[in-house]
Amino acid sequence: MSRLKPVATLALLLAALPLTAQTRRVAVTFDDLPGLYVNNCDAHTYRRLNQQLVAAIRRNGMPALGLINESKLCDEKRGQLASILSIWLDADLDLGNHTFSHIDFNTSTIAEFEKNIVDGETTLKPLLVSRGKKLQYFRFPFLRTGRELAKKRAIEAFLRER
Repeated sequence: MSRLKPVATLALLLAALPLTAQTRRVAVTFDDLPGLYVNNCDAHTYRRLNQQLVAAIRRNGMPALGLINESKLCDEKRGQLASILSIWLDADLDLGNHTFSHIDFNTSTIAEFEKNIVDGETTLKPLLVSRGKKLQYFRFPFLRTGRELAKKRAIEAFLRER
């Protein structure tokens, strides 16, 4: 008796299923908020950029997630970060942590990366809690999740605990 290859088996199974419409959902993510690629520390510019971005997201009915690097706003302007991020929450959009300073996991130590995660929650986490939400999203900068399995597992455990 010959065995079917996995792809052929999958094709047979799919052919046997009734044809029905599939519902697919896609979420768009925006990294490096509040300033995206603006590098001037002008809170007014960041506020306007986020207002325009959120307006476009809502106008097009897109599910979206903003991922925050808290260091994007200079120290003297960081007090305005919560009001800028509230633009997203007021529009019923969610926010997640993208580390404080967009640190590269592959070139940092576990301790450095953990500290950068915690520092990236300074404004974000209390803001979410004040809205009855919980911080549940995290994205590794550069999508680099580590070259060593033990290091990757250590950060995954750290994130689960948080």
